[in-house]
Amino acid sequence: MKNLWIAMAGTFLLAGITWGQPRGVEDPVVAGASGIEPRVYAGMSLPQCIETALVYSPDLAVAQQVAWAAKATRDEAAAAQWPWLDVVGSARHYIDDQRLVMPRSPSDAGVYGSDIGTVGLNLEVPLFTSGRIKNTIDAADQTAQSAAHQVDQTDQQLVFDIKRLFYRIL
Repeated sequence: MKNLWIAMAGTFLLAGITWGQPRGVEDPVVAGASGIEPRVYAGMSLPQCIETALVYSPDLAVAQQVAWAAKATRDEAAAAQWPWLDVVGSARHYIDDQRLVMPRSPSDAGVYGSDIGTVGLNLEVPLFTSGRIKNTIDAADQTAQSAAHQVDQTDQQLVFDIKRLFYRIL
C-alpha cells in the first residue's frame, strides 16, 4: 500500500514538474537567447505536495481513526469509576387472578388481580475493585498515547517520503 502511494505521488509530482515545459528546450537561458519565451513553471511546489499528501493520505487517515478509537476506549474505561443508575420495569397479565398481597391473618380478605407490574431502581457504586478500574484506565491511556505517537510517526514518514521523492524527481 505504501509503495503504491509513493508511486502515485511520484507520478503526480513528475506530471506537475514537467507540465508546461516546452518540448525540445531544456535551458531557459538558451531559450531566451533564441527569442523563444519559455512558459512559466506550472508544477507543484514542495509545500503544496506535502499539504496534498497529508490531506489525502489513507495511511494517515487510518492512524487518526485508530487514535480516535483508542481515546474513546479510554473514555469508556474512565466511565466505569462513576456510579451507575438503572431503572427496570416489567408488566404481566395473567388469565386467572393472582393474589397480590399475602394475608396476615386467616380472616383477611384477599387482594387479587390479573395484571401485575413491577418497577425497580438499581444503583451501583464501585467502592472497592482492588485497582481493576484504575489499571484499566491506565492501560487504555497508554494505548491512546501509543496511537497518538503512531499518528505522528506516520505523518513524519509521509513527509519524509514526499520530500525524498520530490528531490529524486528534480
